[in-house]
Amino acid sequence: HAAEVGTPGVYYNFVAKSGTDAFHGGAAYYFENDSLVSDNGSDDLPDQGTTSGAGINLFSDATFQLGGPIVRDKLRFFTSWRDWRIHRDVPNFPQSENTDLFSGLVNLTYQASDKQRIEVLGTIQTYYKPNRNASAQVPPDSTWIEDDVFRIFQGHYNAQIGRAALSAVAARTPLRPSAEAVHVIQDRIRQKTW
Repeated sequence: HAAEVGTPGVYYNFVAKSGTDAFHGGAAYYFENDSLVSDNGSDDLPDQGTTSGAGINLFSDATFQLGGPIVRDKLRFFTSWRDWRIHRDVPNFPQSENTDLFSGLVNLTYQASDKQRIEVLGTIQTYYKPNRNASAQVPPDSTWIEDDVFRIFQGHYNAQIGRAALSAVAARTPLRPSAEAVHVIQDRIRQKTW
């Protein structure tokens, strides 16, 4: 890693989209459920000890992006949201194996002057999988619940201080939420009240 990376492990650097002085956006939704797809079961599977085939109960992927001006030539925003879910059957497992992922991002850009810009970004991602390790040999009470919440906040200040010099200051903070916040998010996912 580069010297500014203080810890080992996975490292990535990304440039998030920011708003402009014109509104732009997009949305997409993909859906399928068990009535739109078949499983790979056949009439001879029960004779071989398999009571169900693998299949998709739900695949849902919704995305939304929007950016534009709040104050023309001064304050702009960009936001992006994604709700991705896949619920699938595992042969001879009595429950659905669900994976639910939610991501959100908000980016604000303030143009203080022609030579000074401040950007603030916040992002959250939740990952919920209540039957991790599901299989025909593992009973439901032996699976484990995988639920993670990640938050990152960062700020940037850029200033042109000469014809060939740029000053840049950045701060980033990955935050883990409190246990209470995690339970609220989990309840909303389970109740589908996002």
